[in-house]
Amino acid sequence: MKVSGQFANISNAEYYARIKSYMETCKRNGYNSHTAIEKLLSDTPYTIEDMKKD
Repeated sequence: MKVSGQFANISNAEYYARIKSYMETCKRNGYNSHTAIEKLLSDTPYTIEDMKKD
């Protein structure tokens, strides 16, 4: 029986944690989630240096 809410392997859990951390950091610094995802997918994510400038 399939158990929901678990990751298939440790790599998937690590990917999730990285994305979640990025999104939470953007949110706490006042950046729009949609824009943050667009920048991440276009290979120009917000950096800590970018966030310190504002």
